[in-house]
Amino acid sequence: MTPLYDVAPIGLGGAHVESLTGYVTRLAGEHCVRPERLLREVVRRRPEVGRGMLDPRFFAVDSRSADGLGRYAARLSRALEYLTGRQDLHYLTMLRWSGLLDRTGKGMFRLRRAWCPRCFRDQLAAGQPVYEPLLWRFRATRICDVHGTRLRECCVACGSPQPTIPRLGATGMCGVCGSFLGLPDGCAEARSRAPPLVERWSMAALRGMLQRHGRKRGVGARAQMLARMETAWRRPSVTAAARQQVRRMYAQWRTKGCLPTLAGLFRFAMATRTQPVWLLEGVACDDGDPLEADEIPG
Repeated sequence: MTPLYDVAPIGLGGAHVESLTGYVTRLAGEHCVRPERLLREVVRRRPEVGRGMLDPRFFAVDSRSADGLGRYAARLSRALEYLTGRQDLHYLTMLRWSGLLDRTGKGMFRLRRAWCPRCFRDQLAAGQPVYEPLLWRFRATRICDVHGTRLRECCVACGSPQPTIPRLGATGMCGVCGSFLGLPDGCAEARSRAPPLVERWSMAALRGMLQRHGRKRGVGARAQMLARMETAWRRPSVTAAARQQVRRMYAQWRTKGCLPTLAGLFRFAMATRTQPVWLLEGVACDDGDPLEADEIPG
């Protein structure tokens, strides 16, 4: 018997997989405790977490990287896997791309939570668990790909921004006033204007990457990624200006031993008209790309 309930994550293997930070809040709700208490009194005792990790700074700042590729994501997911008896919680983070992307996650995630009120309302109306997809955590995601409305970052009732992991409150609820963050019944929210092409491209690229969570990666993945990058920038269809730009990026990643940030990977992929998921793993994405960047080089 495990110390915590075996709460299954939502959306594994799909583009709308749950985020680890959202899972923490939902798990706390299943135990009828505040997220802060769950982390401080249960998770903090695990040796994977280490001393000082769940200090006040974690809730204010460091929790932003708990869905990423660094130590907070690794330690928190391992601790929760032990406590719940599950083996799949690391798939709620970007740890899948560890060793291929910059582990600091620079510029990857928002500074605070964002959500689609219509998604929350629809989940509640359908009797489904209210949850927060990992897709909403990225700065590149500004529009809900289901409803076409802009994601919110502040409570409609009190105007308060929402931290990544709230000290108080449950999933879909404001941590300050306790109001539901979804769209109230009877209210309508206008669709946003069509987002810029870059935003639509980035969202399609992220969906393709998240759908690859859970797939095994072979040995020498970084070398293979660099080889695909070289294939991409050498293609005849790449313009001279774009080739000059991406060649410098490629040389830096190859010779200096640094890894691309997510934004850098996207710039490279857009300039060479390839999919980020192909550069990372050599596979094509199933859903269409606004810039038709799903063409496999070679």
